[in-house]
Amino acid sequence: MKSKKRICTLLVAMFMFLVFVSPNVAYAEVGTTQATPTLTATPNNEGNYISLKWTAPDPSKSYSYMIYSKKSTEAEFQSIPAKGTVKALNIYPNPVSNTGLSGGEKDLDGNSIPDSGILKTWLAKENINTITIESVSLTSFNSNPSKYLAKSNGKWNYDSVFYGMWNLDPQNMYPNDTAIEYLRTFINDGGGFMTSHHTIGYMGLDRGVNKLAKELGVEIFGRAQANIIQPYTCRDANGHLFPTVSFEVDDPSSTANADCTSYWNSSTKVQLGKSGLLNNYPFKVGNIGDTFDIPYQHGLSVFGKGDIWMTSVNPLGFVGIPFKEITISPSTGAKGTNNFYLHTYNNTAIINSGHSFPQITQAETRIIANTLYYLSQVTNQTSWDDHKGQDVDSPTKPNITRVAVDKAANKTNITFEPSTDKGTIYDYYIQAKELITSNKTNSEVKSTTITSGLKGYSIVVDKNPSTIPGNTITTTSPSYSVNGAFTEDCYIHVAAVDNVGNVSEVSHYKYTNPVLSMTLTPSTTELQRDPVTIIAVATSTNIAIAKIQTPDGNWVDGATANYDVNENGDYKFTAVDELGNQITQSITISNIIPKPVLSLALTPSITADTNGPVTISATATSTNTKIIKVQTPDGKWVDGSTVDYVVSSNGTYKFTAVDELGYEVTESVEVNNIFKVVLNVEPERNRIHLNETVTANLTIDNIKEIAAEDIRIKYDTTKLQFLGYEQVDGIKLMKSSSQNGELRFILVSKGLLNVVNSKTILLKLKFKGIAPGDGLVDVTKGRVSDGILMEKNLKDVECGQVNINVADEELIDVNADDEFSLLDLGILGRHLGEDPADLPEYNADVVLNDAIDDEDLAEVVKFMLLNPNYNF
Repeated sequence: MKSKKRICTLLVAMFMFLVFVSPNVAYAEVGTTQATPTLTATPNNEGNYISLKWTAPDPSKSYSYMIYSKKSTEAEFQSIPAKGTVKALNIYPNPVSNTGLSGGEKDLDGNSIPDSGILKTWLAKENINTITIESVSLTSFNSNPSKYLAKSNGKWNYDSVFYGMWNLDPQNMYPNDTAIEYLRTFINDGGGFMTSHHTIGYMGLDRGVNKLAKELGVEIFGRAQANIIQPYTCRDANGHLFPTVSFEVDDPSSTANADCTSYWNSSTKVQLGKSGLLNNYPFKVGNIGDTFDIPYQHGLSVFGKGDIWMTSVNPLGFVGIPFKEITISPSTGAKGTNNFYLHTYNNTAIINSGHSFPQITQAETRIIANTLYYLSQVTNQTSWDDHKGQDVDSPTKPNITRVAVDKAANKTNITFEPSTDKGTIYDYYIQAKELITSNKTNSEVKSTTITSGLKGYSIVVDKNPSTIPGNTITTTSPSYSVNGAFTEDCYIHVAAVDNVGNVSEVSHYKYTNPVLSMTLTPSTTELQRDPVTIIAVATSTNIAIAKIQTPDGNWVDGATANYDVNENGDYKFTAVDELGNQITQSITISNIIPKPVLSLALTPSITADTNGPVTISATATSTNTKIIKVQTPDGKWVDGSTVDYVVSSNGTYKFTAVDELGYEVTESVEVNNIFKVVLNVEPERNRIHLNETVTANLTIDNIKEIAAEDIRIKYDTTKLQFLGYEQVDGIKLMKSSSQNGELRFILVSKGLLNVVNSKTILLKLKFKGIAPGDGLVDVTKGRVSDGILMEKNLKDVECGQVNINVADEELIDVNADDEFSLLDLGILGRHLGEDPADLPEYNADVVLNDAIDDEDLAEVVKFMLLNPNYNF
């Protein structure tokens, strides 16, 4: 028996799991043995709706149907509209004043409709005649709800119920528990329910519409500081939260006034935040992002978890204090918000209109009408064009890839990635309810994608970084040319737009007028002799570099260029981008050791006329290297940087210097100031004794073809006495004179054979030393002629001179016996080659030259033979 109970329990558990835990959790009350409807879903991309068709589970039976839908990205199915015409019951609050706003309309009880029940009048003003409105007072509905919502043959009398709208007191004016439960049944059976301002989340949180929070997809919250005033409390007598209240907030703003709270949004402007049936079917209201001015409205202590179609713009709390938004339920952790103006959940809706009633705008009227369509979700038809199933997803983002300025064409070309209209995927199933048994069966889930198609792109160019383009199409191509070449920074904004106005995420692009930069980097900064490579790299903030000009004027394609330099200096580069913008920069190179500059200075020791020789001093220098050797004109190399080279004749002399790196320099110098002595006086001896006579030859040399001479000679009369002359063969003395130490001789060659062509003695002059010291004999002037055409004066340097040194003692024989004899000769012969100073007893240096030599021997013989006492 226990086993049977366990098996039964297991089967029940499995059934409950399938019903409540399976993916078809929304399929409450679905049978498991009945036939199911078959659903097809076909998108109408041009009309922006999805055509649904289905079959009856059993053609022999009558059914009502509800359609459940969700986007593929959503987790939960919701019921959706299913009827083209709507019949709605307006439960209006009462008692209220009646100023005739209803135009004499009567309610279902035949009573004049007061100002709180003019929903029908509003819709009529907007020519909305596809919605039938019937009205009943709250009092009548509370007394007998079944009378008005009665079900006949499994069908309710109305598609939707609208409760409101008025700035009512919910503590005294609310649906009683009987009415609430009747409405709950109506809602759960697919009937639409819409309520408005002050009907939920205000006073009396334990009653009225607050008890329908679950069906409305909201959570009611209380305010701790408002609990001290009974109508606003969210707790019972025992301090427990009412069953209708989900959580409580701490709100110091409620302390002084329970009607003052930061959690009630308030504004006079609302914004569409969701695209779909409620904002465009059957009446066009606007697009996502559109804002509408409305009469002042405010929310209440309601946290919405369903679809938020409209929200307050820049809301304040109530009244005039900062607003505090709740986005996560502290009780359930569900996501949502307390900042909504229009909220839907399945077949229910809340709109916050009513505070400023009877003021109402066209947008509010259309929203209410569209919502009533939306809430009419039970049909007996087997097809429906779902206008809620619209393409509401934006195309893909058209990422801007390039912005190029074409200065030549005066245009700016914008290129972006093509967008794709993704479309929106919807999942559907049909729930069929058999009218007699109320059994429900569900079709399989069908998915379909509706894609309106890409319409084009909206482009805006401005100075704002975050502009959102509208849905006005600028181009249908993923490239666009703007008239005018951009000359300053700006922003480009591109959004893709599909055929129903969905706008993609905006691609924002900051265009910066190209800023070119260029870096010039040497390959090394170390001192060196090798070339340095300058690497030029040019960049631009938003355009490619086309080419770079190097310092030599050549262009290199691309954004980099290498350039080798061998010398220090400033080097200029110019880079040009694809638009023709350019930048010029220079770099100073200072780390190259320059190529050495060698110089070679050649300096003669004398530049005046001279008999020579001349010493040429060669000095080589280099700007930054060491001179290692110098080559002299004879081809020899001398180490170092200086050398002296002696020349004895005129000519051009070439020197070459070489440094340590092998660099060389060659220079030449011309020597033209060396002259040989032509006329000269050559004594037989340059030293004589006092009162000794010496012969001095007047010679001519270093000249050819000379036939006549005119010569002047000066001599030192204080040291020398001119005794006369002796002519030589072949030369005839034509004139001579002697006056005051100056001699003049005019001479001529005797015939062609005696013309001077080599060194020749012209005349023999006799001088006597008369005082110790040097006596100068100087040829002061000379003139020569070749006897043909030439006659010229000789340069001073071509006229020689000589000093004859006169000793301070007279000539004495060797042994001092007052006469020269063979004995004297023998003494010198014995000591020939010795130093006279070593023989103080003799006058051994007869010819004064500090030596005993052959000249002394010859001089002794000469005087011996002149001695009259030497007879042999």
